[in-house]
Amino acid sequence: MPLVDGAAAAATMQSWHTCNPGLCLHYTWEAYAAHGATSAQSYPTALSAWEASEQQHPGDWDPPLGVPVYLGARSDSSAGDVFISLGGGRGVGTDWPGWGTIGEFTIQQRINQTGRPYLGWAGDILGNPIAQANNTNIEQEDPDMPIQVQRPSDGLIAMIWPEGFAHMPTSEVALLNRQVWSINDELHVMGSDSDFYAVTDSMGIPRDKIAAGMFWSTERDNAAKLQTILDSLDENT
Repeated sequence: MPLVDGAAAAATMQSWHTCNPGLCLHYTWEAYAAHGATSAQSYPTALSAWEASEQQHPGDWDPPLGVPVYLGARSDSSAGDVFISLGGGRGVGTDWPGWGTIGEFTIQQRINQTGRPYLGWAGDILGNPIAQANNTNIEQEDPDMPIQVQRPSDGLIAMIWPEGFAHMPTSEVALLNRQVWSINDELHVMGSDSDFYAVTDSMGIPRDKIAAGMFWSTERDNAAKLQTILDSLDENT
C-alpha cells in the first residue's frame, strides 16, 4: 500500500474551518483520503480506529507531523477522539475551540477539553502507512538543501541554508512541510523553545529577524555547525 502524505493531510484539515459536530474520525479520515488513503472497512468511533491501527505508538507524547493522534474512552463515552498531529505537541481537529469548528490546539488542551486520556499516535490510518516528518537525528546530506528546526510553542519553523535563513509563519507550516517533504528534506522538532533559540542564536540569527519573518544571511558553513549544535542538544537531553 503506498504511503499517504501525512503533512498534506494536516494541511487539508487546516484548510477546513467548519464541520458537523461530533465527527472527529470522519473528518480526519477524509483529510487522509484526499491524499490517497483507502479502506474497505468502516469504523464507528475513533477508539475503534485506534484499536485497528497496525502501527500503534502507545504513550508516546511526541507524535510527528501528519500522523493521527488518539484519545481514549471516558466514563460517559467510549467513542474516543482523533486528530492530526502538527508536530511539536500540537494538532488540528474538529470541534475546536467549540462545536462545529476546526482549529489548532496543543495535545494537553485537547485532553482538557474532552476529558479523555491520551492513548498515543499511529503510523498508519486504518492500515494506510503515513509518510512522516523525522523529529530526530537530523543530518544534512545535501548542503544545498535547508535544515529546519521547529519552535514547539507555536510551530514556527526556521529554515537554514548554507547561505542564509528564513522562516514562514505558523499558518503556513503545514504547507511548508508538504513542500520540503517533496525534496526529502528533514524537520527537527526541538524539545523546547530554549533549544530552538540555542540553535538560531548559535547560527547568528537575530531574534528580531525571526519575529519579523525576515530573511537573514548568515554567510557561514551552516551544515556542519548546525549538526554540531544538534548533537550537543541531544547529549544534554
